[in-house]
Amino acid sequence: MHRHAFVTAAAFLAPVAGLLAQQSRQIDLPFKLTWGESSERIEKMIRGAAAKISNRRLERGGIEAWEVEGIAVEALRKTLFRFQNDQLVGLELQYRGPTDSNGRETWSEERYADFMGRWRRNLDQQYGSGQLITRKTGAEGDVSQTLSGYRWTLGNTTVDLICFTAERGPERFQTLSVHYRLF
Repeated sequence: MHRHAFVTAAAFLAPVAGLLAQQSRQIDLPFKLTWGESSERIEKMIRGAAAKISNRRLERGGIEAWEVEGIAVEALRKTLFRFQNDQLVGLELQYRGPTDSNGRETWSEERYADFMGRWRRNLDQQYGSGQLITRKTGAEGDVSQTLSGYRWTLGNTTVDLICFTAERGPERFQTLSVHYRLF
């Protein structure tokens, strides 16, 4: 009789345990960072990477944001670290291809699409299929704009992959950003 009650309880609790394990998992941060790391440790890491904090500002909700430049990763132009109560709660990576001496993009649309595709495949492999969160095309004056983005959520973390393009005649500006958030 006791064995039957144990088997029934185990059968009932197994899905609950699986759900709790999934909720406790989180999206991993790049650069071997972990959620909740102290701003002091991150500042030491930035200095050790020969990068520099170019701006510090307060955002809504008491979030402190640091703009960092000089992290040596392909096409990474700027990294934003976000802290709440001195603990890491967000990270944003902003990518742009190289520009020529006139400041014009040298990456083609195909190169950006390939770059975003690699990011998306990597995130899909780690966290399952991303959810389309935006796909808009429109114009503001004579500038054609396209915005597309995907989101992955795991436990109390998300990562968004956003691509923005603005074109006016032969001029083109593109950027790809990856936003990690703890909520």
